[in-house]
Amino acid sequence: MNIYTKASIDDYDEVIDLANYVFSAARSPIDFPSLLPKLYSREYFMDSIHYIAKEDSRIKAVIGAYPLEMKVMADTLPGRGIGMVSVHPYARSRGYMKTLMNMALEDMRQDNMAFSCLGGQRQRYEYFGYTPLGSHLAFDCNKRNTHHTLGRDFVSSLSLKRITAKDDALLDAIYQLHRAKPCHTTRQRDRLFALLSSWCANVYVISGSAFLGYAIQRGNEITELNLSEPEQYPEAIKLLLDTLGEDSVTVRARPEEQRKIAALSGFAESCKLRSAYSFAFFDFYRTLKAFVKLACATRRVSDGSVIIKINGDAPFTLTVSGGTPSFTPATGHANISLPSIAEAAHFFFSWTTPFADEQARDVPFLQSLLPLPLSWESADEV
Repeated sequence: MNIYTKASIDDYDEVIDLANYVFSAARSPIDFPSLLPKLYSREYFMDSIHYIAKEDSRIKAVIGAYPLEMKVMADTLPGRGIGMVSVHPYARSRGYMKTLMNMALEDMRQDNMAFSCLGGQRQRYEYFGYTPLGSHLAFDCNKRNTHHTLGRDFVSSLSLKRITAKDDALLDAIYQLHRAKPCHTTRQRDRLFALLSSWCANVYVISGSAFLGYAIQRGNEITELNLSEPEQYPEAIKLLLDTLGEDSVTVRARPEEQRKIAALSGFAESCKLRSAYSFAFFDFYRTLKAFVKLACATRRVSDGSVIIKINGDAPFTLTVSGGTPSFTPATGHANISLPSIAEAAHFFFSWTTPFADEQARDVPFLQSLLPLPLSWESADEV
């Protein structure tokens, strides 16, 4: 007999064993509690929802839905991330993944989530309403870049320290600097080190005469580099290169981090634009309004107005005047018609829209507004 239900703490060992087996068989050996302690340590297991399918009392499939929250200036957007999608190899093609995914999605609708996100193969999850959206910039920086920018004989006045869970004062400083971002994922202070060190990452603090910022390093990628003084990015990157013994590193930047982007683009060897993550939306209008306000607050958006109709809903007018956006009901003909929420999400949040979408290509107002600055930090992935 097949049973679909939610896991309890008594199921912890079996859930972890199944996920470890499935992912290790498909890729390389993996241990979820070590890889992602923020989610899969026993003490945090019941803070999430694990949907399971059982055959004759044995768990054959599991999907995790993990609580998330985006702070977009003054707006708070609740969400859940999907991860640990695991079906035993001998139990595939029985519809377990589809059933469990639909259970998770229905709960998110019932619980008034604004969004959900995940990582995974695009077409596999587009069936459930997820699509790659948002963006981040990846700057390739090497030692020659820093030598020419700072001088070959430059000696840094900064210091770099790899921290542990015991460095409470430094973790407090990291926590506050992250919270100061105009858009960020909420991070619990008491679990901060477990979150930052997930995905086998190392966490560094950068200091001058006082705390300056922090870096999260995975291999030769700096997935998060956050400094209070943007002009010191070249010096911080030289320090990281020297400490890590790498010839080059890739440094990520969010689209709304304009001062950081300006600093990195001034000396980096090259830059790539990448999609941020895959998203689905349950309260799209709430999310849209929050990110339009963020765009207007963090870059110059031209004055303009368009009438938009989404998914057969009543049309609305989106106006920006003097950098202030407004949304009002509309009765006229829609300038922009988007047949579904998924297509609307792609229109507003995909970095390809200004180039590829005919409805936006010849509208200066939309060219200045789009794509909206949706992004996602590696440490917050599930």
